[in-house]
Amino acid sequence: MVGRYLGFIRRLNLLQDEKIQLSSRGQLIARNWESRGNQILLDAVDAYLIERGMTQNDLIGAARRVLQNRRIPTKDEVADNLSLTNYRLSKSDIGILLDLLAYAGALRVAEKRAYFPW
Repeated sequence: MVGRYLGFIRRLNLLQDEKIQLSSRGQLIARNWESRGNQILLDAVDAYLIERGMTQNDLIGAARRVLQNRRIPTKDEVADNLSLTNYRLSKSDIGILLDLLAYAGALRVAEKRAYFPW
């Protein structure tokens, strides 16, 4: 599990490749976690999504579309919904992204990792 999260943090460009050490952006989050940490994290998520032709709104919109069908959106349902729109992210990455967006306050999280995008 740690390897999966470390790999994703590397893909967000927050961790250096050659060893487990925070990148300059990762160090910035660590130094400013109380004041600007969430914004720096959201900026890293935005950069990651932009490289894949997506935005936070695309991901949050997928969760909203699942909600419109009267279901509680889980990472699997959001992944399935995104696949219908030609966005390609692994379910693992989608789960981590949704967790990060929830942690940073862009989404609310309920029991069993259901996401509420408002």
